[in-house]
Amino acid sequence: MLRKMRSIGDYQRIAIKRDPENYPYYAAADVLCLLADGKLDKAADVLATQERAAGVWVPRLRHLHLDRKLLRKERLSKVDRVKLAALLHERETYTVEKLKLCDIWEPTRFPLESSEGS
Repeated sequence: MLRKMRSIGDYQRIAIKRDPENYPYYAAADVLCLLADGKLDKAADVLATQERAAGVWVPRLRHLHLDRKLLRKERLSKVDRVKLAALLHERETYTVEKLKLCDIWEPTRFPLESSEGS
């Protein structure tokens, strides 16, 4: 399954169960993927409409002083993007360790870190 994944979108399609009735349960994973992919406006839309996702992500974003900016769809500064990417890399590292994938994992930059758009 891992060999098929070449992008964050691939991860969303392959690894995250897609059952519309259960969307609230995996919306937080979608937010993570949208943030990492630099699709900040879409992530804000999910946060605004999915209580479970907001419950997971808004406190983390608030800790970085990014919750209001993101929810208002304000353009994030380069420093904001660096802070957000650090949080996402922290979550990535945690997940890789829990899944015992350290031997094959190669950390790479997220599209968020390469783009300036929202």
